[in-house]
Order: sequence, then structure tokens, then C-alpha cells
Amino acid sequence: MPKSKRNKVVTLAKTEKKGKDRKVSLIDSVREAIDLYPHLYVFRYKNMRNNAFKNMKDAIKDTSKVFLGSNKVMQVAFGRDQESEYRENLHVVSERLSGFTGVLFTQLSREEDGKGDPMAHTIEPKLRQHGMPAKLDRGVVELLAPYK
Repeated sequence: MPKSKRNKVVTLAKTEKKGKDRKVSLIDSVREAIDLYPHLYVFRYKNMRNNAFKNMKDAIKDTSKVFLGSNKVMQVAFGRDQESEYRENLHVVSERLSGFTGVLFTQLSREEDGKGDPMAHTIEPKLRQHGMPAKLDRGVVELLAPYK
């Protein structure tokens, strides 16, 4: 019978650190995305490994790029304050990066990005439960007012 690899104790002395090269490459790729994509959104997530998130990433991979790296390293890429920011007002984005957040860079405008496949009609009560002014009109979920 082969030896089980589960519940194996690994000493931290044997694990390799990610290193400065990986951090520098993340900073460079974030700054490259800032130059390449005109729109940027900061979002929060609970479970990035679910199928809905993966399907969304696959659907927008031609026009967008998602970063879920280290928040502190991304803050350095954007600039932590006005003196160190990469572009004007990017320190504001840096301030919003905390906890489980990601950054979406996209070529789509807000209007184009919002027009997608219609949501399932079963989600409408859940949206209203969270305070979103929504109604169901002939099986299509519609927003009654902008949501803050």
C-alpha cells in the first residue's frame, strides 16, 4: 500500500517565498493594464472559486482583465498617496483595496458592461431583500432607480 500524502506536516523552513520578482511583475502588469484599459472597477468577493466567477471571467477575457493579487502590492502599483500615484487620482483606488477585493480593468463602458444576458427571474426577491430597487417585468429583472 502506498504511503498517504494527506495530513503531511510541512515545515515552513522548506517552503519557498514568492520573492520580490513576483511582486515586481504584478506591479508591472497592473501598471500595464492601467495604460491599456480605459475603465477600472474595484469589487469585493466572497468566494472566487465558484463557477459563476469563472464563467464571468471567461465571458469577458477578450475585453477585460481581472487582478486578485496581494492588496498591498497592488496599492504600490496604483500609488498609496498623491505623491507616489502612478496616474492622477489612482491613490483613491488604492485606499479601497482591503480585504477580499479585486480589480477589473475593461475596455467596455459602464453601459456596455451592464448589458449582458438577462438575470434569472428567481433572483429578483433576493435583490430587493438587499435593498436594490428592482421589479420583475415579463420575466425580466429591471432596476427602478440607480443603486448606490
